[in-house]
Amino acid sequence: MENIENIIVTKVKSVAFLSHQGGNNATTQNRHPYGISFCIDGHITFENNHNVIELTPNSAVLLPQGGNYSWLCHKTGIYPQINFEIEKPITDKIIKFELGSYSLFDTKLKELQNALITSSNAKAMSIFYDILDNLGGKSKRGNRILTESIDYMLEHFDDAALSNEILASQSGISEIYFRRLFKEMFGTTPKQYILELRIKKACKLLMESSSNISEIAEACGFSSVYHFCRAFKSITSLTPTEYSKQNQDYSNTI
Repeated sequence: MENIENIIVTKVKSVAFLSHQGGNNATTQNRHPYGISFCIDGHITFENNHNVIELTPNSAVLLPQGGNYSWLCHKTGIYPQINFEIEKPITDKIIKFELGSYSLFDTKLKELQNALITSSNAKAMSIFYDILDNLGGKSKRGNRILTESIDYMLEHFDDAALSNEILASQSGISEIYFRRLFKEMFGTTPKQYILELRIKKACKLLMESSSNISEIAEACGFSSVYHFCRAFKSITSLTPTEYSKQNQDYSNTI
């Protein structure tokens, strides 16, 4: 297999979070351009050159330019996909990658999508090379080490008692080592990442529930309404009340 860390990317064309229903299937002839498909949940099989490749959660596949293959979706799910062009062909086969944890790629994919939307081409290329490095094994050990901690974080981020010490213990490593590995993987601190998860949940509750500000603050893991309101405004530039009113106003327009 060619080393994907050494390929020369000429253009990142698109990032899409595709939804496929169970039973969907298709055949691709002479694919253009290259693609990398991830799996958040679901199950797809690809058949390429008489080989069957399984795309399941926490894995990804490289789809070659010029490739001919068929695919069948066995289970409804979300499949993020990056389409890109490179200087020289590297393979005509579908290549599978074991990720350790998809969550470790989630932030990068969203950053890449945003960079393409805002036409930040240089930034998009930088982010994509980082993704290729991770797929190629640069962070493979870190992926394995942090998997339990990340999974625990995603399940318990709204627990006010959650701490770096607790998260580090899930992977059996020191708190200092956990913070360093996390920063290398995500480009931010565990504390900031948890804060952003909590604010995302708060936004959802402000739009969809009838709970008051105090109830939402508690449900999202904030120790006080004051702390919640300060954190919310620092990230969204709006107070929770302003955010709620703004989204109610939008809901009344066509």
